[in-house]
Amino acid sequence: MARGIYKIINVVNNKFYVGSAVDLKRRKTRHFSELRTGKHNNRHLQAAWSKYGEQAFVFVVVEEVLPNVNLLSIENAWLQEH
Repeated sequence: MARGIYKIINVVNNKFYVGSAVDLKRRKTRHFSELRTGKHNNRHLQAAWSKYGEQAFVFVVVEEVLPNVNLLSIENAWLQEH
């Protein structure tokens, strides 16, 4: 089970969503399932998904994080840098 920081990138306009997860594969599955059913809690991401379609989005792991490292602090650093 990989844990780390990920981006969901809109390849049409290069806008992206950053998140962290203790299980990246499960998190990707949940995001895409919620987006497909129109029930994602991030309204901006959901609106973009509805506008551009699933083919416009990719899930990219940007950094794997070791178990002894605080995942949320790494995510916050990513958000501040980007």
